[in-house]
Amino acid sequence: MSADYIKHIVREDRVTWCGQPKWSYMWCFQDLTHAEMAVEQGSRLLPCKKCLAKARKAAELTEVAA
Repeated sequence: MSADYIKHIVREDRVTWCGQPKWSYMWCFQDLTHAEMAVEQGSRLLPCKKCLAKARKAAELTEVAA
């Protein structure tokens, strides 16, 4: 898959889950649910593997703590 189709997942206002800075013109997935839906629906835009792994791990830790 071309790097043009790999998109990051936003963690905070200007940071992605894998640590890349987010610029105002940069298209990103808004959250883990948005990224997972794209994968499930066979979208051409796919989440960055590092972002996806870190976001899923954080979600698991949040569920365990609750």
